[in-house]
Amino acid sequence: MLLNGHRLVFANPVREPFQACSWWVLPDLSVASFVDYWGTNDANRRDKPEGRHHFGGTFAPFLHLRIDGGAATLTGCTT
Repeated sequence: MLLNGHRLVFANPVREPFQACSWWVLPDLSVASFVDYWGTNDANRRDKPEGRHHFGGTFAPFLHLRIDGGAATLTGCTT
């Protein structure tokens, strides 16, 4: 069985294709991720921005999951 019917639980917003990377689900179902390039506001962008202007380089807020059978939902966020 695929989680959520397709395996996808989290994704970047359409207009921010490089916003975060490396989602890592921990045993307590909290999710760590990394802010990569943000603030580009360009859904059609194909390459990451050059330089450090849009580079985050830090942890994103921790997300919290709930899993019920084959469905995963977001239950909260810790900043």
